[in-house]
Amino acid sequence: MQLTTFAALFVTAFSALKGATAGGFSATCSNIFLPSNNFLQATCGDGHGGETTSELNLNACIGIAATELVCKANGDYAALGCSGCEIVTGEFMECGCPGGALIADLDDCVTNTGGILTC
Repeated sequence: MQLTTFAALFVTAFSALKGATAGGFSATCSNIFLPSNNFLQATCGDGHGGETTSELNLNACIGIAATELVCKANGDYAALGCSGCEIVTGEFMECGCPGGALIADLDDCVTNTGGILTC
């Protein structure tokens, strides 16, 4: 019985740690939208039963590589010509960029850290 309880606690702790470091903000955030071309805003759980609304400049997290938007520190995709960005479904963002429309899965690039959006 004690081994089963320990195993359950270990799996729970590991899952929480994995979620905190691997992106995937949309699982713990709601009201996800882009108030402007490169700012993401969402209301996220803080891990203690509360919620925080925060905003993140996605230029700090996303860049352009070949023909796609990718996670890249200080990628500055807006300065590279991407505009008209919008959330198309859940955590997916689409932008008009040089060469055509590009899509980014924000769950790959953005994390909820204690209710605050981070890269």
